[in-house]
Amino acid sequence: MLMGRFLDAVPVLERASALRKSDPVVWDNYGAALQNTGQWGLAARAFRRSLKLDPRAAGVWCNAATNAVQDGQPEEGLRLAARALSLDPRQPLAHVALGSAHHSVGHTEEAEAAYRAALAIDPACVPALTNLGRVLQERGDNRAACAVLEKAVALSPGSVEGNANLALALSMMGELEHSAAAYQRVLDSRPDAFFAWSGLLYCHAHDEARSPEVLFSAHRAFGEALEARSVAAPHHKNVRDPGRRLRIGFVSADLCDHPVARLIEPVWRTLDRDAFAIHAYFNRRGGDAVSARLRGYCDVWREVAGMSDDALCACVRADAVDILVDLSGHTAGNRLPVFAARPAPVQVAWIGYPGTTGLRAVDYRLVDPVAAPPGRLDAGFTEHLAYLPAMSVLERPNVLPPVASAPLLARGYVTFGSFNRLNKIGDGCLHLWARLLDGVPGARLLVGGVFGGDAERFEARLVACGLDPARVELLPRVPLAAYLEQHAGVDMLLDTFPFSSGTTANYGLWMGVPTVTLAGNSLQQRQCASRMHRAGLADFVAETEADYLRVALRWAGDGAALAVLRPVIRARMEADMAVLPMEMSAALGVRLRQMWTRWCAGEPPAVLN
Repeated sequence: MLMGRFLDAVPVLERASALRKSDPVVWDNYGAALQNTGQWGLAARAFRRSLKLDPRAAGVWCNAATNAVQDGQPEEGLRLAARALSLDPRQPLAHVALGSAHHSVGHTEEAEAAYRAALAIDPACVPALTNLGRVLQERGDNRAACAVLEKAVALSPGSVEGNANLALALSMMGELEHSAAAYQRVLDSRPDAFFAWSGLLYCHAHDEARSPEVLFSAHRAFGEALEARSVAAPHHKNVRDPGRRLRIGFVSADLCDHPVARLIEPVWRTLDRDAFAIHAYFNRRGGDAVSARLRGYCDVWREVAGMSDDALCACVRADAVDILVDLSGHTAGNRLPVFAARPAPVQVAWIGYPGTTGLRAVDYRLVDPVAAPPGRLDAGFTEHLAYLPAMSVLERPNVLPPVASAPLLARGYVTFGSFNRLNKIGDGCLHLWARLLDGVPGARLLVGGVFGGDAERFEARLVACGLDPARVELLPRVPLAAYLEQHAGVDMLLDTFPFSSGTTANYGLWMGVPTVTLAGNSLQQRQCASRMHRAGLADFVAETEADYLRVALRWAGDGAALAVLRPVIRARMEADMAVLPMEMSAALGVRLRQMWTRWCAGEPPAVLN
């Protein structure tokens, strides 16, 4: 194991540095070993010692720059990388370090330019290819990202980062089989790369060939492996007082301009602060305006991306957090290894991932009765289900265009639409949409969020699944305000399966557009049904594929009713937002207090409904 080799090297190089105190190469190697074991502060000291001995060693300045970025000091990384480039402008890794520093603070254009500068010097520079691929993927150009990352993996088949980034780009395009293979290559070389295992599970959750039972088994295998290597806290010193003010910790990489932040903010804003203190553990380097606003709701805000799992566990224990809430699940930036070590006496999963963590150490999963009908989905969770009135709250967007009239009134035909990620649209879903269009003469389908490079492959899938591309319009990925305006061209949204709409269905409702959804036997397939029920649109929820067709055909045949519904849905959303945040925060407070009371009494977790 690579990490093990670096761990073994640290004491050897420590002794070497004591014996050869004036050798800059030894200090550089010692710094590199410390860096690769996450000991960035000690690594920085070793690099400084090396540079004091040989201040013109561009490679050491470059190593120090990379270490600074990993330690959450991008400005220092920029300074060190600039010094490396001043000494050797032809040093590819110095350009990579410069790009990484820019990338870590969201300067993606500058990062891309730096990575391309490295490749202009050395087209086979694997770190530059790997990082450039990630920039392209984050921009949504998964096809271009794959081309770059495939080259990186061909040059370095064992590259953990290269394979992981390639797997993510493939997953986002819906290339689930190839994505899973790339994640598996990471795990073959690094069995302890639990972030890659999470990525694999997230990929599997989009795979229509995997039953809920198979999916649960895969998640449980992850949990067993992670918990087997985790050392749980022997006991918790939290005061067992059922009525005192509780410290509630929230762990997430998405406390920024991200859907998770939009879902948690209304609850934080209305939570009873006399009863609960909010501790946020933000697992991303660099925040934004949304992060700054969220920070204002918190009693404690910690940026923990640079912390090791052990250090974060120690931090949570030192903060005496009573209930620790995971907002990531198996999405990017999760800290599930921390939860496996149980730093808090009560642990909860919510929002970020519509499925189980697979960890016995997570006691509860917050759901609602539509998304997880009592007794129906329990076997798919290691957690005990705890019920709220809704899965989450997506408040009114800051920029909300007026509700447009139904386009069918002017066009004379129905326009169906989907704004879901392409990896949510399974082939079974496309086959069903083909049957629907066959049953509605003249109807068209609009699919949004398609990056130019992905369009060709998606059109090929349309043909293979029986859809006429001439009846399908692909719209590009655009900023939020423009995306909301695209709903003016849609009469009815079509949900995807086996991974249904969440935020996209909510945005559709705000624009007065309902979603026909297929409610299945998993949380990820039922989340849209929850939103339709909350909006009083249960008539758009189907339980079988045949029912899905029947519902869509029925509404497509009643254009007048569909048109009348648009302003009604917006009015319902406005009315619901006047009460739902307080309703949710009050219910959350009740559930948190119930969980805590059980722990104080020495009782095990139980279903809370």
